[in-house]
Amino acid sequence: MTGKRRAFADLNKLLNKFEANPSSVRLMLRPTRADFDTQLELDDYLATLGKVADTGGLRIEPRRGRERHNPPRIRLADADRVYEFLERKPSVAVAQDSLTPIMDQMVEPWMLKAVEDIRSAWSRGRDWWGIGPQNADKIRSIAALSLAIAQERHRDLDYRSLSVQVTEDSKFLERHEAPLVRFLSFGRELGAGTPRSVLSDLGLSRISVPLHISGPIAIGGAALPRSLPYIALPHGAVGEISLVRPPRALLTIENFVSFHRHATEANGLQNDMVLYTGGQPSIAWQQSIATLRQLLPDGLPIFHWSDIDAGGIEIFLTMERLLGEVRPHLMSVELAESAGYVPQEPPVRPGQYSGTTLENLADYLAEPGSRCVEQESIDPVAPCVS
Repeated sequence: MTGKRRAFADLNKLLNKFEANPSSVRLMLRPTRADFDTQLELDDYLATLGKVADTGGLRIEPRRGRERHNPPRIRLADADRVYEFLERKPSVAVAQDSLTPIMDQMVEPWMLKAVEDIRSAWSRGRDWWGIGPQNADKIRSIAALSLAIAQERHRDLDYRSLSVQVTEDSKFLERHEAPLVRFLSFGRELGAGTPRSVLSDLGLSRISVPLHISGPIAIGGAALPRSLPYIALPHGAVGEISLVRPPRALLTIENFVSFHRHATEANGLQNDMVLYTGGQPSIAWQQSIATLRQLLPDGLPIFHWSDIDAGGIEIFLTMERLLGEVRPHLMSVELAESAGYVPQEPPVRPGQYSGTTLENLADYLAEPGSRCVEQESIDPVAPCVS
């Protein structure tokens, strides 16, 4: 590398540091003789920096004492002069120019807050959740997806269906889950977890999950044999389901592994009707359960089993809204204390679920040191109806 090229590279590094922390007053270069292969390269380097110093952009400070054999320190004096010398646009201006064309799409106040989060990152020369100002068109798509979800237009759609409807790219959402969740977080309160689990809690999954059901049912008049612990069928076919006999209880389960184990290990006699919700239930699932409710006797005990965390509480409350009186199954403080893990921080805020059926469990989860439970770690047992 020539001395001039090294000087330009170091000046850009200096501006990168300035953009990351504009309030810093001690930004400097500390070259050493070991950085240069020849004296000619060092002379060329210092001559290039000297030209910037002549404009007032840099201060050149000779070393003293034991360091006097090394080249001088180069301190940033006026960033604007260095930008001019490099013909480089400041990151603040880059962020502004990149975001201005998409501002007309920010139709809600919370979207403007999300844009300010992006502007803050880009103004400091940093990508925002993996997206830089050179890809500002992706922010347009993320904003459109976030607005669609905030307006509940994602209901009954999977990732690719929503993505192609909103962005005309069926894989865009799957490739940008994290920035989508970050943008959406300015518009609504979201649970903890991975971006995919957060979107699942909102009822948006990678695929549209069929209705999985176990129990004393018949399909098209043919009873489900006990050799089949459960069956999955399209939501549009739910009208083909009838009862062989009244179930003892209705149990809904958040996660598939737990549903599979419960159906095979705890519902082998098909005494209970057991349904897999697929996380936060989709609109199609909600329509199916409304149809199935017409088959069930009045007063049937209803239970729900979820993870013991914020997402599980949200899904339980959804079940209450859909089904009326619902009892928690394997969702207790005692179970959390005996079988749970301690998260990095409490998953819920104090008082967040005051007045709900799970108020006591939520208050426990709001305490430092409380334990969460992934339901897959719990062995299934049939709910107690007494």
